[in-house]
Amino acid sequence: MWQNGQLAHAEIRRTRLEAQKTFIEHVIALFDARVCRLQADLDIACPQQARIDDDQRQAQGDATALGEQKVHAQAQLRGVQRQVDALQRATEVGLPGPPH
Repeated sequence: MWQNGQLAHAEIRRTRLEAQKTFIEHVIALFDARVCRLQADLDIACPQQARIDDDQRQAQGDATALGEQKVHAQAQLRGVQRQVDALQRATEVGLPGPPH
């Protein structure tokens, strides 16, 4: 009888261990599937982020170039304004006075 009890206990333990093993394998399969989905998301996100980073660098470069162009255009505008002012003064000096 004692051996039958030991065999029954061993069989119950084996059944429990198999159930635990099956459960753990299922959990591992779920984690593996999640890892695959996350890796797929990462495979998509990394190139997108690289493009975004490139676009941001390009936009920053464009903004810098536009800022430099603005400074140059403002300097040209000031030069033209000085020329207009000088021409205006020269014209006013060269105009005859009002009749007497």
